[in-house]
Amino acid sequence: MKPIYAATIVLLAFAVGEYVNVKSKARLSAILTTTIVLVAMFWLGMPREIMTVTGFATVANTLYGLTMVNMGTMVKIDDMISQWKTLLIGFASVCAICFLVVFAGPLVIDRRFAVCGAPVVAGGMPVYLMVKEIAEANDFVEGGIFGLLVLLTQSLVGLPISSIILRKLCKDLLDQPELLNGPAQDFDFKKKESKPIFRPMPQELCKPVVFLAKGALLTSLATFLSSLTGGAIHYMIFCLLLGIIFGQLGFIEKEYFQKANGFGLMMFMVLAMCFGSLPDLTPQMLLSLIVPWFVVFGLGLVAIAIITFVLSKVLKMPYPMAFVIGLTALYGFPGTYVISNEVSEAVGRTDEERKALLDYLLPKMLVAGFSTITISSLLVVGFVLPFF
Repeated sequence: MKPIYAATIVLLAFAVGEYVNVKSKARLSAILTTTIVLVAMFWLGMPREIMTVTGFATVANTLYGLTMVNMGTMVKIDDMISQWKTLLIGFASVCAICFLVVFAGPLVIDRRFAVCGAPVVAGGMPVYLMVKEIAEANDFVEGGIFGLLVLLTQSLVGLPISSIILRKLCKDLLDQPELLNGPAQDFDFKKKESKPIFRPMPQELCKPVVFLAKGALLTSLATFLSSLTGGAIHYMIFCLLLGIIFGQLGFIEKEYFQKANGFGLMMFMVLAMCFGSLPDLTPQMLLSLIVPWFVVFGLGLVAIAIITFVLSKVLKMPYPMAFVIGLTALYGFPGTYVISNEVSEAVGRTDEERKALLDYLLPKMLVAGFSTITISSLLVVGFVLPFF
């Protein structure tokens, strides 16, 4: 098949997913719909080569580290410090999910499914790519497909539960007069004005290729540092950390990938790479993954419920809020932003109440989603995968 034909088919499948997402008002994930379309096409006899001849996976595999550096530049240290309780709950939730699923899951399902599913439940796409890489390197194709199944259904589990809990919490908060006094922070952090070490680039040098070159330099450095550890620390973890560090130092611009006008195209190619194992998914295999799916998500929810209950008492935070912070591991940003707006709009009776509810929810939810999906999951996954 000619590459342009294959690329057209894949792009049309993604377009259908976006169309359904818009028409359903985001109730149906574009990624999930795209997956269903592609799987149906493969089951009807579409050649499996369409996922490889386009070259999308090769480009994504080469450049994905740049997106992790980009994600690091988005970290706001001030927000993390001011919402330290949220950060702690998010990190503890990720650890609890991985611990319970990895050690209790094998009592019911194949240990390899537990190891592949645990970090993906607690993380997101970056973690899934690491899991897929390890699973395929160990000739366990089912593990990569199972990780994709978990990735695609995370939000279907986490978002409805979070919405129900937050609506009840917000209704209770409206009866508290102090809600209208302004957004609450875990810590009143006042950062002194500090100039970055690196000066901003002259406007005439702010070109896409310059932004991407900086990202490539940091990705190459991350790859080199990973090699020094013998691969024990994945290069994606170094990409994230270098993005945070050099973003704070001013070497690389915040959200540089968006400024280079390459983020949307890059994420499409990454998703195409994630779907590379879909041709191997058969109806029989899908049925065999149902029980592991229920076990992994069931243990994950139990882990979140237990650890957030304990920490809500220690940190003196409402348990419903702490539980939802833990649940953000299942969907992250932009789900955290969308649900905060939806709930505050639905529950607030006046503009003042809606704003007060949003000011209460949004800082916690944004920090929670970023701490679980981006930082915590990547740091913890390195300790999980050796159990493979």
